[in-house]
Amino acid sequence: MIAPSRQKVLDYLPKIDKLSDSAKDVTLNKIAGLNFHNRSSYDFKKIAADATNVAANLRNFINGFSVGAREIIEYFDFDSQIDRLDDPKTDLLFRIVKEFEKIDLSEMTSMEMGYVFEELIRKFSELSNETAGEHFTRVRLSGSW
Repeated sequence: MIAPSRQKVLDYLPKIDKLSDSAKDVTLNKIAGLNFHNRSSYDFKKIAADATNVAANLRNFINGFSVGAREIIEYFDFDSQIDRLDDPKTDLLFRIVKEFEKIDLSEMTSMEMGYVFEELIRKFSELSNETAGEHFTRVRLSGSW
């Protein structure tokens, strides 16, 4: 979904260097043809290619998303998860990134992606002992939806 527009976004980025961050987001979303974009030069393949800097490169990738997408990602507290998994003895973070590199989401429709997103939220909510629907209400009320 985001991969086909990645190079267009990266190529256009220098042209809007002087714009505010919010103006950059609007412009790059239009360039991407989506409601979000990623301006990082990293993807899972590049992150996995550098096993010694997985955490830093994954953070760079996450921070490259537009504000709206980052707000959703931050809800899941990925930064803490990255810290927890970034252990050279177990290589868990590297192994997870390698598995994500194998997943091809390009054939998924927006509806299917929405179902996956809802299921992930439901699973994370169960882990944090939230009641049914509590996650939906909180995310929606916070304006992140």
